[in-house]
Amino acid sequence: MIKKIPIRFSKQASRWFNIDAETRVSIYISTIVGTKLSNIPYWFELLLACGIATLGLVLNSAAVVIGAMLISPLMTPIMGIGLALATGDIFLGVRAIVNLLLSVGLALAAAVFFTAVLPFKEITSEIMARTQPTILDLVVALLSGLAGSIATLKSSKGLTAALPGTAIAVALMPPLCVVGFGIGIRHYDPQWLIVAKGAGLLFAANLVAIVMTSMLVFL
Repeated sequence: MIKKIPIRFSKQASRWFNIDAETRVSIYISTIVGTKLSNIPYWFELLLACGIATLGLVLNSAAVVIGAMLISPLMTPIMGIGLALATGDIFLGVRAIVNLLLSVGLALAAAVFFTAVLPFKEITSEIMARTQPTILDLVVALLSGLAGSIATLKSSKGLTAALPGTAIAVALMPPLCVVGFGIGIRHYDPQWLIVAKGAGLLFAANLVAIVMTSMLVFL
């Protein structure tokens, strides 16, 4: 009985949102293309988002941070993992995980670099806001993952059209940049480890929440 619940949920969701087989195939193809390591625009957008987010954080500008969230492409591999778990596609799963790991590594390295070259080393309120995750942050991530997955299924353009709104709510890039900022100020501030750990926990919670909710929707 319990095993049939995901199947019933999937069928009901398909009826609610008018999701047909052609739409699912289109999303799958878009995800495959979006997680290609040779996708140069993806890596360029990632570096841009990282640079903008780091500047916004150290300048304590919420508007600049929101701009970084709008162009951050990190949702693509994360939702790719959710789709892979839902379909049991090992190839897509490995591809999305590798893409995500490289993305996280590149974003962290870039944030550390930007922090090192910038003259600002003060821990601003925008930075502190991402070092103390709460249960409400997890709820926001769960709802955002659900909204992003549904928007993806409804969009004829695949993953790309669903990214901005969800990226704003979940804020995947800023926590990563805060981790990089914490590492970058390790020689200047004794609180660097607290900053890095708190932001890392926030990113990890958002990551798990989005993957789980997207997997349920993609079933």
